[in-house]
Amino acid sequence: MGAKRLLMIGALVAITAGSSGYSGIASSWSISEHRIRAIRAAEYILRCQDSNGAIHDALDNPGINMDNNMGYAMAGLIAAYRASGDSRYLAGVRRGLEWLALVQESDGAWHWGYLAPDYHPFVSEYYRSMGIVDIKGVEAIQAYFAYNLYLYVSLSGDDAFGEQYVPFARRGIEYLLKHNYDGRFFYSSWQLRYQHWRRLPEHYSAGQGDVYLGLVALWQLTGDSRYQKIASRLREGLPLFTRRSVWMTSLRNPIPYRFSNGYLPYIFRTADGLTWLKANQDGSAIAASALAIGQQANGIRADRTLTFLGEIQGVHGGVAFSTDDANAGYYYTNDAGFAILAWLGAPFALHGVEPEPRKLGSKSPKTRLFELSESDE
Repeated sequence: MGAKRLLMIGALVAITAGSSGYSGIASSWSISEHRIRAIRAAEYILRCQDSNGAIHDALDNPGINMDNNMGYAMAGLIAAYRASGDSRYLAGVRRGLEWLALVQESDGAWHWGYLAPDYHPFVSEYYRSMGIVDIKGVEAIQAYFAYNLYLYVSLSGDDAFGEQYVPFARRGIEYLLKHNYDGRFFYSSWQLRYQHWRRLPEHYSAGQGDVYLGLVALWQLTGDSRYQKIASRLREGLPLFTRRSVWMTSLRNPIPYRFSNGYLPYIFRTADGLTWLKANQDGSAIAASALAIGQQANGIRADRTLTFLGEIQGVHGGVAFSTDDANAGYYYTNDAGFAILAWLGAPFALHGVEPEPRKLGSKSPKTRLFELSESDE
C-alpha cells in the first residue's frame, strides 16, 4: 500500500458478547436450540466453500455468488462467529473476501455469478433465454464486499488485512457511483444483450438497503464523509419505495416484495412492512428469515417463524429454498446465511453507528475503523 497509513481505531457495531447477543427476543428455553441450528447452517456454508475461498451457492453446485449469495452467506458466518467464538467462521469470511478480490475487475466490477472450476462469469438459463449473456455491477454484490470487510475487520482486529483490502471495497463502491447512481438511488445492474451493455432501469428497494450498508461500512472504514452523505441522501428518499407502509419491489414496479418487507425493517429498524409480510408468507426460507430478522430488530418475538425455519433445515445443515415440492431440494447458501441471522436474534446490521466517526482516542465504541492518510484522498 506504500504511503497508506490506516489505523485501527474501533469496533463495528454495538453487539454484546456471548449469549446476550440474542437480545432477549427468543425465549430462554429455545435459545440453545436456535443456536445449534445456526451453527449447523454455518457448517453447511463452510462445506460449500472451496479450497480457493469461493463459497458455492449450494453443495455440489459449480455456481458461485449468483446475485450475492456468497455475500449474504458470509454475513451469516460472521454472526455465527460472534455467537460461538469459533475462528473457522471468521477464517471462512477472510478467505471469501480474498477470493472476491481476486475476481474483481480492474474497474471495480464483479459479475452476477461465476462457474467453477475456472471461475468464468456466467448467468442462469433464465437470463440466457432472454438473450442476456452476462450481467455485472449488481448493486448488492458491489456493496457487500465493503460491508463484510467492515464486519470482518471489526471482529478480527486484523487491521493489516483491512489495509490491504479496503482498496477493493472502495473500487466496488466507486463503480456503483460512476455507473449505477442517479444522484439519489441506485440502478440494479448492467446486462450484456445482443453484444451491447445496457443498464437495467430498475431501482430495487432491497438493493437500496444493500448499497446503504456498503456505503456506511466504507465510510466507517475510511472516514470519507462523502460515502456517509450519499447514504443519508439515499435513506431520506426511501419512503418513495413504500405504499401504505408496505415496501414495493422497485420504483417502476410498485407491487409488494416479500424480502424487502423484512430486510429493510432489519436494516433501518422500522416496523413498516412487517404486518403485511407476516400475513403474506409463501413457504420460502428467504421470506421467513426476512420476517424474523425484521421483527427481532424491532423488538418483536419471532418464535413461530424460527420454528418453521428449523422444520425446513436439512440433515446437512442447509436450509431448503421453499416448502414447495419443486424447490424443496435446493439448499442455497444465502438462505443459510439469513437463517443464521434469524436464529441468532438478528444481532446486527449497522445499528448503533454514530452520525460521525469519532476522533482517534475517543472512548466511544462505535467508530470508523480506519483513517486515510492524505496520500489516499
